[in-house]
Amino acid sequence: MNVILCEAFYSGSHKQWADSYAKHSQNEITLLTVDDMGWRKCLRESAEQFVPQIQSIVSEGRGDIVILCSSMTNAAVLKANFPEVPLALFMHENQLGYPGSKLPSPFAAINWQSLRAVDQVLFNSEFHKQQLVELLPELGVTEDELAELEAKSEVVYVGIDPDLIGQPRTINETPLVLFNQRWEQDKRPDLFLEACVALVEQGIEFDLALCGEHYPGRYRITEALKDRIKFEGYLDRPAYLEVLSASDIVVSTSEHEYFGVAVAEAIAAGALPCLPYRLSYPELLPQHTEAFTYTESPEKTLKKILTDFEQHRSQASDRLTQHIAGFEWPKVAARYDKVLENLYMEFKA
Repeated sequence: MNVILCEAFYSGSHKQWADSYAKHSQNEITLLTVDDMGWRKCLRESAEQFVPQIQSIVSEGRGDIVILCSSMTNAAVLKANFPEVPLALFMHENQLGYPGSKLPSPFAAINWQSLRAVDQVLFNSEFHKQQLVELLPELGVTEDELAELEAKSEVVYVGIDPDLIGQPRTINETPLVLFNQRWEQDKRPDLFLEACVALVEQGIEFDLALCGEHYPGRYRITEALKDRIKFEGYLDRPAYLEVLSASDIVVSTSEHEYFGVAVAEAIAAGALPCLPYRLSYPELLPQHTEAFTYTESPEKTLKKILTDFEQHRSQASDRLTQHIAGFEWPKVAARYDKVLENLYMEFKA
């Protein structure tokens, strides 16, 4: 089957998703991108740029074509131009659920136009799907329309690099705690830093790897933490993989997450998680791992893991690894392939 994969926001996790699916799929993938134009223009204008690219492929007379585009494109425009081609939409994110979003908004409206127009919707987590279904009525979406959306929706996770599992690990005398989120408000690095300062004041031993985009942003790294920092800043992929292999615990304090690639990769590389019991994070963990979650501040959970680190690792490491292995890209890509194959068969029936 020929899959035309349209990714308008070709950077960061979007790029990683598109490249990885293209690499691991058994289908013939034609990856289409547009020039960097910022997310707002992507939503408004990228579809018009994709239309001639798609037309040149369709006009070649290739058979078995499916279009898969990400949520940064107005898929309604693509459907209007290619009604004869089955069209799937992958929801990386939506413009209704971002903290502080004001509805209605033109970008949320584009999301809904896309959802309504396509033949199949793929969500990157069950949490994402349920959140959107709960928010759409604020745009005037009816119960019948929601039922139609749910009938054509599937949860298909993002994948992770299969080479992360089973790699040699660096052994640390002092546990290395990793924060690998964007240093922006929705990821709440302030909560993470506050918890770390509190643990230092309690005499808890640990070192820090402070990675992620936009480090340190507007967040001040106190003197109490500076001596603990072993790695810091946004790293290229090879250097980042070295940090992952050395990290013992990965912490998230995010208030906005639809999958969590950075956390999933760290767990795959051998880190124990310390995660909020909300958003998509419970989907990344096997059952009976509540000891690695929290509901308010990460301080108490992180302290428990650090003060009895070896016991926590011996009890849960294998179960965490087995669960996260289900997100390896070859397995996930096979799921995408099957969903798109079924879409094509149903569309052409």
